[in-house]
Amino acid sequence: MERRSRFKLRATAQRHGQEKKEIREASATKLAEAHAGLARRDAELEELREQRRQLKADAEASRRAEVERVEGLLRRTNASAASLERVMTWTIVAVAAVGTWRATVGLPRALAWGGGAVLILIGLYHTIREIQQKPKFGFQNILDGFARFRLRRGLKVLGFDLAKFENAIDIDYGRLSWRAEERARLLAIEETKTQAEVQGLIPADGHSQGQLRIDS
Repeated sequence: MERRSRFKLRATAQRHGQEKKEIREASATKLAEAHAGLARRDAELEELREQRRQLKADAEASRRAEVERVEGLLRRTNASAASLERVMTWTIVAVAAVGTWRATVGLPRALAWGGGAVLILIGLYHTIREIQQKPKFGFQNILDGFARFRLRRGLKVLGFDLAKFENAIDIDYGRLSWRAEERARLLAIEETKTQAEVQGLIPADGHSQGQLRIDS
């Protein structure tokens, strides 16, 4: 009887030992699968981060190229405005010279008086507008209008958004320049989100959601 009891105890112990062994093997298998799954997830996340970095780099390069092309347009427009200003200035000087040197160079009286009349009318107009304290039409209006026309036409030729760049540029006496901090704003790139991030695979902090933690 006692021998039979010992035999049963030994069989039970062996069975329990086998069950523990199977449980340990199953746990080890699940643990290995979990680690492999985490490794695959980490590889996928790293690939997505690399895609995000590449997208950001491409976007930055595209923005820089856009801004550089607009800056080239600004330089050309400013040079043209400066040339136009010189032409208008020398035209006024020539008209004044016609009236002043009429007798010396022997110009026809009608031509001389015409030049003088133009200068008188210009001076009278500006005097009246000054007394009225109202804006005057002059070189600045012409140069600003010329620069604005050249800017808009140039942006259209480049295929760029007019409002996007026109609102970032100041026009002063025919000279185009970036408004304060606008150039930096146009160059700035917001963090590009991949489709996986939108779906919640990569949160804003860069860690995977629901990451499995296993203590071996």
